[in-house]
Amino acid sequence: MASLWDDLDSLVNSPSSFTATTGERGTIKPQTNFDAGDDAVALRKAIEGLGTEEKTLIDILTHRSSAQRQLICEAYQEATGRALQADVVSSLYLTVPVQQHVI
Repeated sequence: MASLWDDLDSLVNSPSSFTATTGERGTIKPQTNFDAGDDAVALRKAIEGLGTEEKTLIDILTHRSSAQRQLICEAYQEATGRALQADVVSSLYLTVPVQQHVI
């Protein structure tokens, strides 16, 4: 009789019908007509001033792939001299400890 570990081992080592292009394994696919600079400007406008435009933050950050979010972070850093993650957290007045996650 095969053990649970044998069953798991056979599943791990069996061929899969799933195929994914490198860099596109998540549920969020790259945005077409993407411009990191434009997104960085929009995020800065949403963060600065009175109140934070949460809708803009959500729309941009949840509809870009991980690679695109990294480019946005770099563009934001270049444009403002500040880290996007820190500005988002401070603009939302989060008082809960924030784990170090990459946006």
